[in-house]
Amino acid sequence: MALGPTLGGLLASWFGWRWIFYANVPFCLALALAVPRLVAETNDPDGHPLDPLGVALLTISLGLAIDALLRRGRLIGRKSRLPRRQRRGGARVRLAAIAQSASGA
Repeated sequence: MALGPTLGGLLASWFGWRWIFYANVPFCLALALAVPRLVAETNDPDGHPLDPLGVALLTISLGLAIDALLRRGRLIGRKSRLPRRQRRGGARVRLAAIAQSASGA
């Protein structure tokens, strides 16, 4: 069972809805103290560097997906679709991601 909805409901009913935003504070503090002690830091000189193109493609694709979901609510019940420019932009990002993964980068 998920503990989040139960704790959120208890916090909201006992203290008010604004307190649900403080529910993560104890967990974050515990992790901030535990992670440096339990997770060893590694310094691998042969490790993979950060992939800036991959990060940019992921950011753009997630932004387009969120934009499409937000616009879908306004387009339900209408015959209109997303503008051609946005459809082409999403297709270009997908093609760039596929090309990058095919090149082995």
